[in-house]
Parts: sequence; structure tokens; C-alpha cells
Amino acid sequence: MFTSIPVIISLLSSLTAVTTSFSSQPLTSAVLRVAYDGTLFHGWTASNNGNATIIPAVYQSRRSGRSRRNRHRPSMKQGEVRSVVSSVKSALSKLYGNVPMDRIVVEGSSRTDKGVHSNDSYALIYCLLDDVAPLSIEGKRLPHPISPRDESFKELPFKSDLKQMIFALNKMLPPDVRVHNASPMPSTIDSSMRPFHPSLDSQRKTYRYTFSVGEIHDPICCR
Repeated sequence: MFTSIPVIISLLSSLTAVTTSFSSQPLTSAVLRVAYDGTLFHGWTASNNGNATIIPAVYQSRRSGRSRRNRHRPSMKQGEVRSVVSSVKSALSKLYGNVPMDRIVVEGSSRTDKGVHSNDSYALIYCLLDDVAPLSIEGKRLPHPISPRDESFKELPFKSDLKQMIFALNKMLPPDVRVHNASPMPSTIDSSMRPFHPSLDSQRKTYRYTFSVGEIHDPICCR
């Protein structure tokens, strides 16, 4: 038996927020610290076109009478592709007041492959207004906030109370995804500089590979 499981993606970034004259305005963007068990995910982000092949060992049919231990275990319909981003977007769309998921933006620091776990993945979140047409960073397709209080975007849920937002998110997210922390999107000192972006401002990423090479299966190493 020889199994390799990448288990950690971590980001160290310059997340020092600068106080601005707009401190009294509500927050419209935030950076989340997300952890997830990638066993039942097709990566950080994935297209769900209905044509994916579900591995039999991963696929669980929806059935009644689950044991207490597996009652809240995520399950997938045939052809469904789960991604971490879609899970976070689904929860946020409800917290924002049942807005369409395509208005929720979750920009991660790094993508992961199917089955990869993460302890520290960072993502910038914000919600587009109906008529939004603000700045887009070169090389990035989506509109992007200039500051954590850019009024071109919808105010964060719970009147910008990040602690309440984290609590509600973790209540609504599936059990294999958790948000450990949140902070306002960092501001730049010079307004002419490019605004913060989680992938462009990533300084380093750490991967840890765990191998089980013994004759007996290690249940902790190979989840």
C-alpha cells in the first residue's frame, strides 16, 4: 500500500488593513480563512455540468435510515460535482438575502485537486450589485472592490458583523467545510496601486504529503 494525500494549502499574505476615511461605511468585502476535508469534493472549484463521472467509493445515494454518525455526511446525486466554492457561495447567497449565486464572488488564493484537504485556504468574498461595473484587475475577469468599504458592492451580511457572519456560515455549510476566521479586505496605502487580490498577493504556499507505507492501513493518514 502506498498512498499520497496532499493535506494542507496555506497562504501567508500581507493582510494589514489600513484605516481609511471611510471607516464609518459598512464593509462590502472580507477575507475568509477556510478549512475543508476534500474527500467528497472535486477540488476548490469545479464545473458542474452534469456529465461528471462519480467514483463509486465516493458516491453516496440519498437514503433514509442513516446512522447517527453519518446522518449529516454530505451526499451526491448521480452526476453532481461538489466544490468548496459552490458550497460557500450557496451559504452566502442565503445570508445575503437569497440573492442569485452568480452575484456572489469567492476568489481563492489557490485551486486544489479532487480529494485534497486544506487547513488554511484564503478567499476574498463580495456580492455584486445588479448594475455594478467597477474596476477589474488586469488578467482577472470579475469586477473587483478597490477597498473593504467599496460602496459599488452589496454590504456584508449582519451589517458587517464578521463574527456573526462566521457563526451563521458554519451553521449553513456542510460539515466538511468550515470558516475559521474572517477579516476586512486589506486596503492599499496608495490608491493608485492595484487592490488586494488573494492569489496575486500570495507570498508562499505550503503542501504536506503523508505516505502510508506499512503493511497495515493507517486510518488517520489515509482518510
